[in-house]
Amino acid sequence: MDFTLSIITAEKILALFIMLCFGVLGNKMGLLDKQREKMLSNLLINLITPVTFFVSFQQEFDSDKFMGLLITFGIAALAHLIPIAIGHFAFKDDPKHQWQIDRYCCTYGNCAFIGIPLIQNILGYEGVFYVTAFITIFNILVFTHGVRLISDGEAHTDLLHSVILNPIFIGIGLGLVCYLCRFMLPPIVLDPLRTLGNCNTPIAMLVAGSSLTGTNFKQILKSGRTYSVSVIRLIIVPLIMIAICALLHIEQNVALSTIICAGAPVGTMATVLAVQYDKDAAYSSGLFAFTTIICLITLPFVVAIYSLVM
Repeated sequence: MDFTLSIITAEKILALFIMLCFGVLGNKMGLLDKQREKMLSNLLINLITPVTFFVSFQQEFDSDKFMGLLITFGIAALAHLIPIAIGHFAFKDDPKHQWQIDRYCCTYGNCAFIGIPLIQNILGYEGVFYVTAFITIFNILVFTHGVRLISDGEAHTDLLHSVILNPIFIGIGLGLVCYLCRFMLPPIVLDPLRTLGNCNTPIAMLVAGSSLTGTNFKQILKSGRTYSVSVIRLIIVPLIMIAICALLHIEQNVALSTIICAGAPVGTMATVLAVQYDKDAAYSSGLFAFTTIICLITLPFVVAIYSLVM
C-alpha cells in the first residue's frame, strides 16, 4: 500500500496554498483589486494557459499516450455527465431559486485555476497533455448545458466563438496538430514558451487568493446546501471516477489527471454566469470560496483513496 502519491499531492497543495495566501495578502495590501484580478485572469486564460497546453504537446509521438488522450475524452465526458445526473435529482426548485447554481457547481469545477496548476506540479507536462481532453469537454458543456442551465434555457451560446475560437481551444488544436504531424519547435523557441507556461501556477494562485477576500464565510456556513454541493463536488464525484478508472484499469496518469479535475473546487465561472443572468452571485461566490479552501483537505484524501484502490 503506497501513499507516496497522496503525500506528494498534499505537499503540492500546501505549496499552492502558500501562493494563494500571497494572493490574499496582495489584495489586502491594495496590490490586487477586482480590475487587476480581471486583467491577470484574462492574461492567464487568453495567453498563458493556451501556451501551457500547446507546450504539453511538444513531445515525440507515442501511440500509447495518444490512446490515453482519446480515453481521457471518454472519461472526462463521464466526469461531467455523472454530476449532471446527481444534481438533477439532488437539487429541486427552492424559494431563492438557487437550484441552478447548485446543479452547475456540482458539475463544473475550477480546472483552470486549481486543476491545471496541481496536475502540472504533480505530473508535469504529461499530465497537462491529458488535461487538454478534459478541458475540451468542459468548454463544450459549460457553454451549452451550463449556460442554458443558469439562464433557465433562454440563452443560446454561439458555440463557434465560445469554444472553437476560444484561445485555450486554439492552443490545444495547434498543439494536437503539431503532435500528430510530429512537428517539434526548436529549443530556442520552445524554451521561452515553456518558461511562460510555467507562470500558469503562480498567477492562477494569486488570482484565486485575491478572489477569496471579502467573502462572508459566516453566511456561507449557515446554508446546508453549501455542504451538499461541496460533498458532491469534492468527494462523491471523484470517488465515482476512481471506481470507474479502477474497473476499466485506466493508466495512472490518465486516471489521476481526470480524478483531480473531477475533484477540483467550484470555479469563478459560476459567479460570472450568475451575474449575467440575474441569479444569486453572492451564493455562487461563497461556494467558490468554501470549496477552494476545503479542497486543500479533500484532494489529498481523494488521491489517497486512489492510491489505496489502484
